[in-house]
Amino acid sequence: MKQITLTLCFIVFSTLIQASLPAEIENLNFNQKMRYASSVYELGNYIEAAQIYEVLVEERENHAEAMFMLAQSYRMARDYEKAENAYKNLLDEHSNRYPEARFYYARMLKNNTSYAEAKRQFNEFKSAASGRKYKDYLTLAKMEIEACDFAMIETAKNISDLDISISHLGESVNSQQTDYAPAYHGGKLYFASFHTDSLRRGPYHVRGQYFSHIYSVKVEDGSTSGRPEVVRGPVNGSDFHSGNGVFSEDGRRFYFTKCTDFGNANIECAIYVSSFQNNQFGEAKKLNQQVNKPGFSNTQPAVGLSNDGKDILYFSSDRDGGSGGFDIWYSVIQPGGNASAAVNLGETVNTVGNEKTPFYDQRTATLYFSSDGHPGLGGADIFKVKGSKSNWETVINMGVPVNSPADDMYFAIGEEPNIYYLSSNREGNLGTFGKTCCDDLYRVVDVLIPDFYIKATVSEEKPDGDRVDISNVQIQLIDVTNEADRKVIDEQILSGSDLFYKIEHDRHYQLTLRKDDYFTESQFIDTRHLAESDTFNLDIAMRKIEVGQTYTLSNIYYDFGKAVLRPESKETLEQLYQLLVDNPSIIIEISSHTDHVGTDEANLKLSQERAQSCVDFLLEKGIPQSQLKARGYGKSRPVAPNLNPDGTRNEEGMQRNRRTEFEVIGDLDGAEVIYE
Repeated sequence: MKQITLTLCFIVFSTLIQASLPAEIENLNFNQKMRYASSVYELGNYIEAAQIYEVLVEERENHAEAMFMLAQSYRMARDYEKAENAYKNLLDEHSNRYPEARFYYARMLKNNTSYAEAKRQFNEFKSAASGRKYKDYLTLAKMEIEACDFAMIETAKNISDLDISISHLGESVNSQQTDYAPAYHGGKLYFASFHTDSLRRGPYHVRGQYFSHIYSVKVEDGSTSGRPEVVRGPVNGSDFHSGNGVFSEDGRRFYFTKCTDFGNANIECAIYVSSFQNNQFGEAKKLNQQVNKPGFSNTQPAVGLSNDGKDILYFSSDRDGGSGGFDIWYSVIQPGGNASAAVNLGETVNTVGNEKTPFYDQRTATLYFSSDGHPGLGGADIFKVKGSKSNWETVINMGVPVNSPADDMYFAIGEEPNIYYLSSNREGNLGTFGKTCCDDLYRVVDVLIPDFYIKATVSEEKPDGDRVDISNVQIQLIDVTNEADRKVIDEQILSGSDLFYKIEHDRHYQLTLRKDDYFTESQFIDTRHLAESDTFNLDIAMRKIEVGQTYTLSNIYYDFGKAVLRPESKETLEQLYQLLVDNPSIIIEISSHTDHVGTDEANLKLSQERAQSCVDFLLEKGIPQSQLKARGYGKSRPVAPNLNPDGTRNEEGMQRNRRTEFEVIGDLDGAEVIYE
């Protein structure tokens, strides 16, 4: 069932340009015309192929192959009504000649919302088709029967009662050809289009040739502003198709698909990356063969972020080792641009059908993608699933009105957490070759406001790490969205151990817990830029203030034998800085310790310099000297053995001894102490 054409590489229909019946075939005999029509079909010119097969079906009535190929041409051109009629005519005359024709007939019925009849036809196909040749068809037919049941329930919903609205972007953005692959970044909507009209002709237009190029249009106050402009730079060209653009999480890299048409249906699609700085696109570099596997189509990039800050590239490919046609794969992009070996997302996401157009929302750890292999309303539906890499939860159909009986693809997050964009050939598009020929861009607004809750458990943590119950804790919930106008939302005395709040969307909160003779705990909860309801489960441990108690500062690093702080140490010191800002009366000693390697004098000197480097960091940020003392203890205060019983080095013990700590050694005026 795999069809390696530009259609699936880009999910665009580049050949939907009006074509007249070629005069040169009028004098050919029937078989020669059939061969000519077949070559046109194989080139992906489905409209022209359909026009020729229409003539051939009239010329030789009930010719099985001509009837079958006419239906196939209509289907590939996404003229669902004509395809349905053509398949029905074929089945009426040649019911057993092409078993797969009944499967496609049922799909066209489904695309035309005749779900009950489609279900009946899928069941009839299952009863009639057999053998290894139809294994994938039978698997899909079983899914499609479930899809018909789902569609009948879903389409019975009253759209006006739903919390999602969808609107066409209009003629100012959409053209009469295919517009697809939306990607929002920096106040602009980027997308791809075939510039076949005068408004779209620009520096990359070649008369008589039409290539997909990447455009951008400004987005202001919830709508597009001005005319789309072709993107300047190496991501576009006059001799190749470009599309499927997406920005990295930090906005510094732009991944996109570049397809070169070598003629005779020989199209090579690969994923490239371009740097993006000062609104300029840099050189387009082709990713290595781990992503762009030779001999296969590799397309439609999406980008997530790994825990260590690397790009996780999700993309669609028909390479071997997958579940069916096109699957979604991922590769981790290493520093310097090298891609790791591609890994299939697995059978939770991928099916024997086609999974395409991935988009990854890093904020909610959600992958959006299109599929015709999961139960849906029509052709390709949009689905979502939480997870990352190869670890995924349950796939969910986005339902109406996001999905329609047509092909719905390229779901992407817009300028706000509740705004999305998609591409669809649903009825209402601007195409001129049938009601469902061409993809247009749509804007989706989720008007449902998500719900957020804070659920906290409060206890006392003893020095040995044990937890015990605590009572009479003073609770304060503060709205700090506007730092200049902090608002206390609630104040109470917590009598038990559990705390529960319902909080609002698009706000930033500080939850503060106080108790005499204890460090005050502050937790921050941020619901801004979150699109889905969530509960913040907090486990808060309060610690009693004890002068002389030491607290280890984890993740304080120096280069070997040096006292200069490494960059990764500063996040921990930022937390200590906040403690001192919130508690301007406490006095702390920052101490540094070493292992046993080296002389006493050298270790004492090194540890003093390291402690002082932490103090200097805090002084530079404005903490007064009166609150800070630096002390180096060298190797005089080990907390673990440096040597094993046999005299060899105890690496774990030595690591524990190389530490930085702080200790509360006094209080300037008895003010409250806050620990965070």
